[in-house]
Amino acid sequence: MIDVIVIGDCCFDTFIQIQQAKLLKLKKQENQLLCLDYGSKILIDKIETSIGGNAANVSISLNKLGLKVGIYTILSNDEKGEEIYQKLKKEKINVKFIKKEKNSKTNCSFLINFQNDRTALVYHHLQKYSLPKLDKTDWIYLTSVGENHEKLHQQIITLIKSKKIKLAFNPGTYQLKAGFKKLEKIFKLTTILIVNKKEAQSLVKEAINKDIEENNELLKILKNYGPKIVVITQGQDGACAHDGKKYFKMSALSGSRIDVTGAGDSFASAFLAGFIYQKDVKQALKWGIINSASVIRKIGAQNGLLKKAEILRRLRGFFPKYRAESLHG
Repeated sequence: MIDVIVIGDCCFDTFIQIQQAKLLKLKKQENQLLCLDYGSKILIDKIETSIGGNAANVSISLNKLGLKVGIYTILSNDEKGEEIYQKLKKEKINVKFIKKEKNSKTNCSFLINFQNDRTALVYHHLQKYSLPKLDKTDWIYLTSVGENHEKLHQQIITLIKSKKIKLAFNPGTYQLKAGFKKLEKIFKLTTILIVNKKEAQSLVKEAINKDIEENNELLKILKNYGPKIVVITQGQDGACAHDGKKYFKMSALSGSRIDVTGAGDSFASAFLAGFIYQKDVKQALKWGIINSASVIRKIGAQNGLLKKAEILRRLRGFFPKYRAESLHG
């Protein structure tokens, strides 16, 4: 029996630390632009590589948190693909559902770290997704996949309906790019939907053709489209959630920010683990906040991931009213 089967893409991450850059803020725009001198050689202070991608990050995190995890992903039949495969196997992830493609290329990302924030250049190889026969599981965690994911989404919908599996959904760039109408069917079957605030605003804008800033309103509107629980992450501003009855908000923990890569995955995986163990949204938010706070203090998406015992210890330290004795599983 597998607790969670993660479905999504893996990739090979290259982390690049630079100092020779500028930030430019344009009028009437929230985002800043990372500016490099065109035609120049930019010195790199530090470079590191690791296995990454949403599916790999979440799988490894859930396993560290004490859950039995399987993964469906497509890997290339090359050196990098094999490296990803062996890393997942070493982390004791069930790799029997992984598909290896001979003529595929490994997804990769180049993460430029400047002033403790990162800009990502991401390559997704065009894949032909087709869900294999999966072992019995309580949960599916669906995350970022590339183009041509429509068939995969329909297969997941069919599986959830027939097997009564619970779905945690953290859509990626291509899934969000497909548009709200393409996601509406899967939203109706989602137990936990996790998006960041910009993604939430974009989805709501498509749904009702109106710009919404207020968190509770965003949560309420997304909840009305089917998910039992909606979670919105906000980086340094923490996270909020709505379960149809109550609204919850949790501030981020104070501390240094070295690299924010993987912050969303570490939060989402710990939120899901906390919810599986406790069936409580407020406690699950605490799990997510603590795990993500640890990850952003180290370079890479996985170096700061916490084990279940470490989460519990920090819960008792940061949140004294937390009752560890209520845990099960």
